[in-house]
Parts: sequence; C-alpha cells; structure tokens
Amino acid sequence: MAAIIRDGDRNVLRILSSGIKQSNADLANKPTYEEGEEPKKFFISFRYRVATAGTLAIGFPGQNLHFTERLEPGEEYAMKEYSGTWDGTGDFELKFTGDIYIHSLALTENAFEDLYTKLSSEIEQTAENLKLSVTKIEEDVTQLGLDINGVTEELKLYVKKDGLGSEINVALDNISVVSKNIYFTGDISANGNVSIQADGTIKAIGGYFEGEINANSGVFKNVRTPNNSLVIDENGNVSIVGKISTASSGTKIEINPNSNSIKFYNSKGYDVGGISFLDSGGGGTSVTYPRLKLDNIASDGNLTASTTLFAGSLSMISNLSGSRYQVSLGISGLSFYKDGRLTKSYPSS
Repeated sequence: MAAIIRDGDRNVLRILSSGIKQSNADLANKPTYEEGEEPKKFFISFRYRVATAGTLAIGFPGQNLHFTERLEPGEEYAMKEYSGTWDGTGDFELKFTGDIYIHSLALTENAFEDLYTKLSSEIEQTAENLKLSVTKIEEDVTQLGLDINGVTEELKLYVKKDGLGSEINVALDNISVVSKNIYFTGDISANGNVSIQADGTIKAIGGYFEGEINANSGVFKNVRTPNNSLVIDENGNVSIVGKISTASSGTKIEINPNSNSIKFYNSKGYDVGGISFLDSGGGGTSVTYPRLKLDNIASDGNLTASTTLFAGSLSMISNLSGSRYQVSLGISGLSFYKDGRLTKSYPSS
C-alpha cells in the first residue's frame, strides 16, 4: 500500500510493504549534459518515521544515485539524505519492505543544510472550523497560524519557534495574550478608569496592591491604614491609634496614642519614666494635668531615684543607705523628708 494520509498535524506518504515510481518522462528540470561532460552530484533528502522495520530502496536504479538501507522503528521524525551523481536518465523509485511515513521529499543539487528556506502552507476547512498555517524551515522550524473555531466561538493567532511562542486568543467574553514579552506603543486605556501613557505614566481611579512597592519619589493625599490606625490628611495632619516605638527592644521611646503618653525604657527594658496625663479626680468637673516622670532603676529592677514634675511643683526621691529621701518644691515652699518624716521646711514667704 502507498497512500497520502494524515499523521498528527501533517500530510505524509505512507508506504506499507510496497513502493512508488516516478517515470523519467514526468520528471521536471532534469539535467542535460554536453558530450563528454561528467554527471553532476545530486541530493535526495526527506523526513521519515518508521513504524515497522524494513529495507528502503530509493533513487535511480543502475545509477550512482541509488541506495538501499535497513531502517529501524522510531517515535519521532528524522532527517535522511543521500548523495550521488546522476546523468538525468532512469525512473525514480521509492520502496520499503516495512511500514514508513515520509514527508518533505526533495531531489536537489544542494545538500539539505545548504537550502536557505523552505516554506509550506496549509488550509484546513470544515463547517465548524477554519485553520490556516504556514511553516518555515531553516535550521529551526517556524510555525504561524490562524485558527477560527465556530463551535467554541474562539479565534486564535499564534507563532512558534524553537521552544518559544506567542498566542492571541479571542473569545466572546475575554481576550488573552500569551508571550515571553508583550509590548504596546501609544496610550492604553481600560474603560477610562485606568490609563497608561506613552511615557510610562499610570493613572487609575482606584488601586489595590500586594507585595512591596518601591519608588524614588511620590505625592500621596489622605493616606490611611486599613483600620485607620494611621491617617495622614492632605494638609500633613497625622493621627495615630497604635503605638510608635523607636526600637523593638532595649533602650527606646514609646508613644502610645491610646493612653496619650510617652514612655522611656532603659537597656534592660524597665520603664524609667515618661510624659502622661493624670485625672484631677474632681468628678464631673475633673480635668487632666500633664506629668513628667524620670526614674533611675538599677539592673536588679530596684528604684534608686525618681523625679516627678507637675505644673507648679517638683518632687525628687532618692533611696540611699536604706533610707528614702524626698525633696518637694512648690508654690508654698521647699520641703525635705526622710523616710516620710519632714526634716526641714522653707516657706515661700
């Protein structure tokens, strides 16, 4: 049997324990020679896949351009090329004792690798589908195609070469573009809500980003965190709900908007003072007063000295040699205490 069949995406010649012959009278562009001129060298090249092993006979019997070879089965198409001199006479034959698939058979005066480009095109049409494809063969194979599918209501445009490829798929409700790199020239707009200018400027009505954003400069208006714990309005006013700390541990200053206070911590992590507000305790007419407190705390956690400043008064406490000393300075005067007992007093008038 010898017939043209479809194998995958290509039309091929299948030869099953038979062969074909091309009469010399039907051969075009046969060489002609002057008397005494030596025959030229020709090349027979083709791609093939063997399904069942057998012996191949190809060329012009009785000529230098005729060959026989046993071929073994293979999964992929391979390239085969023979060369020899031919005087332009004789019929061309192609026989195989097994099962073989052949395409791109050529008889030329150049070796296959010397041929610059080979192009083939194909149109396949049914009631539901139209496919157009062009294949360009050099050292690599380039495929270009258009596939219009009436059943799925889709259109696909593609180009493939050497493991790379790009596709544009158009459906009723979406368009997808697949490529290693995608380039646009000119301004781009999406429903008027998002636009990318030719200079790279992006304008959007809104936006949602995940991950890290890096920029050399920028202008932000009315910035806030998701829970409004940090708000910066366009006038530069800052409102903070959560704590602000100058360090994660050790010596640091902590600002706590919830308590409206500033606290100081030493290298051991002890609270050694700060600025806060105290309630006057006056019931419905109570007001808050600011206080500044500074403490010295030893490495064992014991308080050694403390200073507290209110509006109009100053109190200093120091623990020395097992006793507690205190100095109070206020509008009424200056007083000294030891272990809670007044030792000296200087009135203001």
